[in-house]
Amino acid sequence: MRLLPGICLAALTACSWDAPRPPAVEALVVGSGDDVGSRAVRVALGQRGSPYRYGGESPGGFDCSGLVYYAYGLAGKPVPRTTRDLHRVAKPVARESLRSGDLVFFEIDGKLSHVGIYVADDRFVHAPRRGRAVSMESLDSAFYRQAFLGGRRLP
Repeated sequence: MRLLPGICLAALTACSWDAPRPPAVEALVVGSGDDVGSRAVRVALGQRGSPYRYGGESPGGFDCSGLVYYAYGLAGKPVPRTTRDLHRVAKPVARESLRSGDLVFFEIDGKLSHVGIYVADDRFVHAPRRGRAVSMESLDSAFYRQAFLGGRRLP
C-alpha cells in the first residue's frame, strides 16, 4: 500500500513530460526581429503585471494608450498619447492581416475607448482597467470579440 502513492506520483510525473507545452509568449511575436512593432511588443510584454493607472505612462502604472505610448517610445518611435489620436494617425488593417505591433481598438459603451498592441495568434497586450494589471487577452474572448472596432498600423 505504501508504494501506491509513489507509483502514482511517478506515473503522473512521467506523463507530464510528454505533455505539449504552449510556446512562450515572446515566441508568439511574429517577426521577432528588430522592426519597431516587434520591439514595442517586447517592451509592452515586459510590463505585464504593472498596475492600471488612469493617465499613467510608466511602469508605476499605465492606462491603455499610455502603455502604447511607452512601448513605442522605448522602441524608438514616438506616437500620439491618446487612444483617439492613435486611431486617427494609424491606417486600417484587416483583422486577418494584423502583424505584431499593430494596434487593436475597441468600442465600449458606444465609443472608441480602448487600445492594445497586437502580439500574434489573435492575442494582444493591454492595460485593461482600474483594479487590473497589464496583461494579454484574446481577440476571441466574448467581450473583446464584441467590442473589437478594428486593427490599425502606425505609419
